[in-house]
Amino acid sequence: GESKSKRKRKAKRRKEKIALEDMSVEALKREMTKYGMKPGGRKYMISRLTFLRQKLAVKEKEEVYEVDEEAEAKRADRAQRRKKSREEKTIELEADIRDLIFSDDQLYQKVLLYEPLDPLLLQVRLQSCGIKYSKNKLLSFLDKEGISSLGTWSNARR
Repeated sequence: GESKSKRKRKAKRRKEKIALEDMSVEALKREMTKYGMKPGGRKYMISRLTFLRQKLAVKEKEEVYEVDEEAEAKRADRAQRRKKSREEKTIELEADIRDLIFSDDQLYQKVLLYEPLDPLLLQVRLQSCGIKYSKNKLLSFLDKEGISSLGTWSNARR
């Protein structure tokens, strides 16, 4: 009999052919232009796309070709919410750092006198208050706020 992989390939070819024949003319035209081919009659487009797929040995799963605009909008909305969430977390963390600096007389006095803060010590203080902030983000925040620091982390560890 036929091997299992050969049966799978035949079934896949049948699915591709069915999927192409089930596509609307507009979807077929989009598919033709996607591969740089000039659209024509329905049968012509189906035969060209079938031939092309066989030659390219497309190994991707069959997809529904009609664009689901609602799903695209939901995906974009989720991405936007994640981005806003990250921005909100960053704003909250920066506010926490400001509060720590303003509430700590020693740190605040250094900032007012333009004395450089030790970023390593600042990070330790932040961690002791339960504020986790990466080294790079902390240096970036200090730079953005115009607060001088003792240079790079490697210098701070010496």
